[in-house]
Amino acid sequence: MKTLIVRPLGGLANRMRVIETAAGYALKHDARLIILWEKNNILNAYYEECFEPLKTVKIININCSGDDLFFKIRRKIIYRVLSWFGKLIFNIRLYDNEIRFYLNDDRTPKPEETFFSTVAKSNNKVYIETCYEFCFVSQSFPVIVKKSIKEKAIKILEPYGEFIGVHIRRTDSTPAIENSPFELFIEKMNALLEELPTVKFYISTDSQEVFDILENIYGEKIFSGTSQRTRNTTEGIIFALIDLYCLSQSKKILGSFYSSFSQMAAKMGNVPLEIIVKNM
Repeated sequence: MKTLIVRPLGGLANRMRVIETAAGYALKHDARLIILWEKNNILNAYYEECFEPLKTVKIININCSGDDLFFKIRRKIIYRVLSWFGKLIFNIRLYDNEIRFYLNDDRTPKPEETFFSTVAKSNNKVYIETCYEFCFVSQSFPVIVKKSIKEKAIKILEPYGEFIGVHIRRTDSTPAIENSPFELFIEKMNALLEELPTVKFYISTDSQEVFDILENIYGEKIFSGTSQRTRNTTEGIIFALIDLYCLSQSKKILGSFYSSFSQMAAKMGNVPLEIIVKNM
């Protein structure tokens, strides 16, 4: 039987889209799928703490979190072992620097690209390490947010009716900061309030300063699902998932440039997404 082993990279939304793509690939090519889920300082939580189990998919958790000498040595050993096994076991190994060549300029998959179909047909054991939706799949297999997290999000949203989601990414993305200026979000929100005076906004942001400014401007017109905006703890990751689910329940999302979080929220809820971006 063919085997696909995938190590998704990056934050929550990046990893979710990688796993969904891998699941579609595995089904299309009748391959067993194994996910290497790395708990690290970027995403400090195990898979099972975030999501419901995926049928027919094996999850292997690898703990690479921590900054002390023990964790640094452990991390190096894990990577060395993975590299050694990779050379020994896999017919082909693919990484971001190679995968980019088979994607569109905006890093989305090309429906007509046949590279990964050729890879699947020609290789029994494939290893992929990426943060991208690496190939086009016709059937989606959504990664489902853990039930207990979803219930917390639903409780937050109970007092509100329809609302517009606003995702303002600030602390970890230079492209988002440069191309989606804070002022443009305010302009758009003001325009929507003129059109719909009763509208409320759900604010999703990794910056407490941004939220405080918006609260001073709009008061009760805005609300949020979390006051925990750091992502380097398990609690912070759970709050990020609450945030993602709440955002996905919006009537419409005003999103940030080059943000997989905005894109994943829109995809989860089948919600229209408008990227707030300055004229390029």
